[in-house]
Amino acid sequence: MNPDFAKQLAARLQQQNKHFEDAQRVQEEAEREKEKEIQKKSGKKSRLSSKPRKLLGSMPAGGVVSVSSSDVLELKKKKKKDAQPDSGAGILSPRGSTRGGGVSFGGDDEGGADTPRSSLFAAARNRDFARVKDLLRDGGERDLSGLGHALINGQRMEGDSLPPSTMSEAELSSLRSLWEERPVLSSQKDSRGRSALHALLAGGVWEGYPPALLDTVKAARGVPTSETDGEGGTLLSALFEGATRVGDESIIFPVVQHFVEYKVPLNQCGRGQDAPLLVAIRMEMPLCVDLLLESGADVMARTGKDEDARDLCATCKSAQIVNRIGDLFEKRRVAQMENVVNEIVQTELSHSRFLQVLIDVYLIPMQTDLHLSQKCLDCLFANIQELLENSVALGKDLEQESSRPDQERRLGLIFLNHIKNIEAHVKYCEAMAVSDQVRR
Repeated sequence: MNPDFAKQLAARLQQQNKHFEDAQRVQEEAEREKEKEIQKKSGKKSRLSSKPRKLLGSMPAGGVVSVSSSDVLELKKKKKKDAQPDSGAGILSPRGSTRGGGVSFGGDDEGGADTPRSSLFAAARNRDFARVKDLLRDGGERDLSGLGHALINGQRMEGDSLPPSTMSEAELSSLRSLWEERPVLSSQKDSRGRSALHALLAGGVWEGYPPALLDTVKAARGVPTSETDGEGGTLLSALFEGATRVGDESIIFPVVQHFVEYKVPLNQCGRGQDAPLLVAIRMEMPLCVDLLLESGADVMARTGKDEDARDLCATCKSAQIVNRIGDLFEKRRVAQMENVVNEIVQTELSHSRFLQVLIDVYLIPMQTDLHLSQKCLDCLFANIQELLENSVALGKDLEQESSRPDQERRLGLIFLNHIKNIEAHVKYCEAMAVSDQVRR
């Protein structure tokens, strides 16, 4: 793990743990105050226990605790009356905010205190899949917006720079089971237009569990294979985005096969992303490179730094990838050369046929039917017969030379051998001015 990343993560967990402890203390004090008020009014022992109540089950550090606004206000008034410092003022988050692991007031997007929705999202952020399933079964069809991404992100809030924490193999299996029961959870969109499946792949939270990842992807029946996020990224480009954090080809190769089989676009990528083939080369994943190339990936794609596959191979340590890309570029060069040679030969042969048409359609009929003098014919056609003979000879030599292997082909030498015939073309061009006068 990157040392800087480990330090950031440790600091964040420590901060969230402190927030959780402070929030728990605030809520415990609020409950004790309520208990005293009840005892004062009724003279009976309250049903509430004097012992501190554990919040939200066994919530880990960084969890989100919800208390009602009335409880908080009552506690503030009591503390103000007793001239005691408000120990919880520094950790209360604004209305609707749940960032930083602090206390959120009722009425935010995840519901107020003790509401089914708040309990559901608390379980989702703790990745307590059994609890989530129980709450969904008990509550029936309720508003599930955002739940799919809460399961993926865990304690990470949207917009955080740190990636979500890695899921265990059991958690991935539980997520798959939940997606199979509730397909809508896999297709819910976040603010970036990404489905929960898209976020799962791009986040790289699936490290180390090839079968579980593939099964989870297959369970996302609510997500079309053609899905793109708000920036044009596909499921395949998201997978390779996550692969840059994991770097294990054995994990993603079965999923790449699955996406190729279901015709996920191979060459499309989002803004700031490189094509999947280029990422596979950079990450030195030979199996993925071969599969993508065989399935139609564009070997001429370029990175944001204007590098192509051949440029990336300069620093690639995989001989299999380097040889494969080198062979493709060599085949492409040979094919381009063949096209150039074929065009040169065909152009000369077409020129020969054109000259032959001039002679057959114009020169001979004008000579036999119109009985024009040889001087007049020379003015009109000059040395066209000589040009035809030279063109036929050049075309024949070029055609013969083009049939030789690429390494033995010497087209330039053929043109050098025929350079002596250039005088015939000069003579024809000089006669054009005279021919134009005769025509008029």
